[in-house]
Amino acid sequence: MVKQTLNTILMTTGKNASHIRNLITGPIHPVSVPSALRRLCLFLFLLPAAIHVCAEGIYIGGGFSSVRLSSDHPSINDQSGPGYHLLVGSRSENWGIELAATGGLSFDTGPTPGIFYPADTAEYGNLDLGVKRYFHPERYSELSPWVGAGFGIHFITWDTYYYNVDGYGYSLAGGVDLQMTPDWFLRGGVTYHDFKSDDTYEYGPYDGTAMQLNAVIIYLF
Repeated sequence: MVKQTLNTILMTTGKNASHIRNLITGPIHPVSVPSALRRLCLFLFLLPAAIHVCAEGIYIGGGFSSVRLSSDHPSINDQSGPGYHLLVGSRSENWGIELAATGGLSFDTGPTPGIFYPADTAEYGNLDLGVKRYFHPERYSELSPWVGAGFGIHFITWDTYYYNVDGYGYSLAGGVDLQMTPDWFLRGGVTYHDFKSDDTYEYGPYDGTAMQLNAVIIYLF
């Protein structure tokens, strides 16, 4: 009965009736999960196993980051500013596994290409899962220089409109840990990210880079 009533109404709507009928009575297609979200789930699945590999010492940390973001997306271009830097990881004497989260960089954007949205503001953040190699100079036992490499997911989210630019790529890092007490460390480091991204409507890919200067306090359990 309901379907007959709909068909009667649609017959009176002119040449666009078939399109409306398809919207109302057509099949429902499943919504695909964004690729960045699938990669995030994979990160969270692998993290416990990665921490178990270097389970001699588990640590957490937090601090500040100075971020410089560059992208060939025409709405983003070059941006820079302060943000936060959080991390959790596990280390042995010479090796470590770490998940780091950076966010808080807010900036103005221009109009978007493809699907048009006017100028807005956006926020940038990333998740990076990496391996670190620690060194131990004999003359400076309280210092631990390190180098690292990892894989990162990058998120650029518009504040007003439903529009995101998400992607993934590699990272290279280096820095030094200063042991202040047996449990507390002060870390200074720099991280370089190189990534490719697509927008919400699958326009892209857009090449991007991010450079971070990080200052973090770390507690070792």
